[in-house]
Amino acid sequence: MRRSVLLTSALITASIIFTARTVSAQTDCDKIRNLKLLNNSYQCKWSFYKLKDSLVGTVIKFHPQPIQCGPDASASLTILKVGEDTVRILDFCNDIVFKKGQKVKVNPQDEPPFQVSIPFYFDFLDELQRIVVSRTNEYDETIINTTWGELEPL
Repeated sequence: MRRSVLLTSALITASIIFTARTVSAQTDCDKIRNLKLLNNSYQCKWSFYKLKDSLVGTVIKFHPQPIQCGPDASASLTILKVGEDTVRILDFCNDIVFKKGQKVKVNPQDEPPFQVSIPFYFDFLDELQRIVVSRTNEYDETIINTTWGELEPL
């Protein structure tokens, strides 16, 4: 019984994703193959950099990893205010939940050498023409600086 429910859920999810992808808006990122992050139509516009030293910042927005790490790789996504800058932090296999306004320390983390799922939802840009993009939050188009880091509460 449980196996059939899981299989049905998986098929419905795959159907929704396939349908949304086939009618989605073609963004620059949709045309690029082998993207490191799954499910974000704006990631090719992000400026990825390697964090060299730890930093401290304040959480503006936090999204927990979409699935538990295991056979599939997953990362949380945090928008962080660091001094005068605002950056996006991807934290591989992080199951800690952070709250808006919380102070955190970010330690350097290597980018995984394989695809990673990040939090997302489908957003209709034009409901009449069924133009759809996948996004994480309202900062996808405005916060460009992005890095991998391990977050820990202060």
